[in-house]
Amino acid sequence: MKLNPRFRGFALCAALALLPGCASGGASPEAAGNQGPWIRMPKSGPGDWLYIHPEKDQTFEEFAASKTAAGRPARDARITIQPLGNVDTAHPELMASLSEFAGIFFGRPALVLPSLPIPEESFNPARSQYDAGRILSFLSSRAPAGACAFIGILERDLYLEGFAFLYGIGSLRKGIGVCSVARYNFEYIGMDPSCTLEKRSLKVACHEISHALGMKHCTRWLCLMNGANSIVEADRSPLNLCPDCRRKLQWLMGLDLDEWGGKLAAFYGARRGFEAEAEFLGKAIEFESANKKPRMDAN
Repeated sequence: MKLNPRFRGFALCAALALLPGCASGGASPEAAGNQGPWIRMPKSGPGDWLYIHPEKDQTFEEFAASKTAAGRPARDARITIQPLGNVDTAHPELMASLSEFAGIFFGRPALVLPSLPIPEESFNPARSQYDAGRILSFLSSRAPAGACAFIGILERDLYLEGFAFLYGIGSLRKGIGVCSVARYNFEYIGMDPSCTLEKRSLKVACHEISHALGMKHCTRWLCLMNGANSIVEADRSPLNLCPDCRRKLQWLMGLDLDEWGGKLAAFYGARRGFEAEAEFLGKAIEFESANKKPRMDAN
């Protein structure tokens, strides 16, 4: 299925209409091509994101060339998060967690703005969903000065024509995006999401922020930047970047990896339910230390 031309230059995490989500194939740490704790993307099957969208991987050189023309974010540029509707009052702890995590993950101050009403014109009563394209237009006209990424977040279901729903959508060129936590609620997944709402929300928000910073989907590794066509795929993607995507982020934001890793470890260690993330990060640090060769150069 082809995307509406007006949304070219955007990256989606979505589910196609009339296509059921299918459990994705797994991959063992011993699979060919794995590197330390990082696992290569398993072969996709019917219903998977890459099966439906056979995307080409974005190389570091392609990413760097696109950002050199636009310029890298200033040291004081902010990650700005715009709650829409009642998501901030329904989940105040989540907003605080998102602000803290985004600030650490992207190495820039992260600011959560006062909530704005969801634009009325974005609601489609025939679907009981909100048009992500209209919300992006709404956000585009309100992007604050000094923001390197401007992301809306809401607790209502999103869609785009031709898609059953969206987890989120981000512009690779305009620095904006929007994501929804609606599909993490009981009525959609049929289970108590209290232990995973925070993690899933951090994933989708940081995924869309990364798109707004110009990063495309990762197709080589299990990575935060994987596309997702179902809750199974969304949960399979880790709250960590693969070596390739991390190199992009380090170069773009000028991250000090030792400081960055230490702050992430402290964040994961202070929260219940993030044990896997903490373990993965520890293994990554151990692997790179043992190899005694920096994986990337920020210069």
